[in-house]
Amino acid sequence: KLGGSAFLGCGLTTFEVPQGVTLIPSYCFSSCVNLSKITLPASLDSIAADGFQACSSLTNITLPASLHGMGTMAFASCSGLVSVTVPDGVAYVGNQCFYNCPNLQRVTLGKGVRSFKDGMNEVEKDIKDTTANDKEQQDGKQ
Repeated sequence: KLGGSAFLGCGLTTFEVPQGVTLIPSYCFSSCVNLSKITLPASLDSIAADGFQACSSLTNITLPASLHGMGTMAFASCSGLVSVTVPDGVAYVGNQCFYNCPNLQRVTLGKGVRSFKDGMNEVEKDIKDTTANDKEQQDGKQ
């Protein structure tokens, strides 16, 4: 189990979250500006609000198929992120999840996403390409 704010502002450059961890709690890795690689376990169920906020060195993150939700501002201010694929099992992507990610060019939403707060309007307006993997999502019936 990881505690909230456990690595807040740490100097880590890489980290492997142990198998069995189901939650990245609020602010767990927030402001870890040198963190360039994080390995998430197949057991991960959710990423709480601000879990990775301001991890500006992250350019890529592989979200496990086991993931079901991402909280408010989970990846906000991750200025190095270029693309994200949200797995099919994720039903909820929190408000401003990718806020202030100026280099994020592509978000691929899995088939399970039914709630994408603030979607691709306003907050994520700079994202160039959003792909929905399901006709209902493409029709905007989220």
